Amino acid sequence: MIAETQAALLDAIRQTLGKTVKFVEPHPGDWSTQTVQRIIMSAPSVYVAWLGVKPSDRPQQIVNEWVVFIAAQTLNGIRADGVGTYQITERLMSMFAGRVPGVNAMRLTRARNLWSEQQSASGSAIYALYYDETSVLTAITPEEGLDDFLRHWQQYDQGTGAPLAEDHINLPGPGENHEEN
Repeated sequence: MIAETQAALLDAIRQTLGKTVKFVEPHPGDWSTQTVQRIIMSAPSVYVAWLGVKPSDRPQQIVNEWVVFIAAQTLNGIRADGVGTYQITERLMSMFAGRVPGVNAMRLTRARNLWSEQQSASGSAIYALYYDETSVLTAITPEEGLDDFLRHWQQYDQGTGAPLAEDHINLPGPGENHEEN
């Protein structure tokens, strides 16, 4: 449900904006300094993230919260070469006002300028459009289960002042030998 909706949103945004932006991608999930720098350097670009759910007034329904982040080198592209956050934001709000294939109706809940000192120093602008999408919960049968967890990744501090160590551990899958050789 979530992955399919995100894929449909990304497709619709790509079709709406075409080559106006460099990237239309899922948001990487964090706001580290590196992530913010990458988003700023990729402008003009659009990133989509699922924020979670809110309860619905109706049984068997949830309200998904989505955010669309818009990054550009300027607020208003009319005053500079290229497209600004205003132009991208207007196109996306118009797109969401209609029907997006593969997505339930989306309702704009707010739009925000995500101004920060770091962003200001870079000369770019990042805006966010927040949307609610109501979904019906369906029962999952045992046949529709999740794949087995077969790979583990871990970072850990050895406490020696050395760089963080990391390991990828492949676990045996169904029918594989569980004994070490």
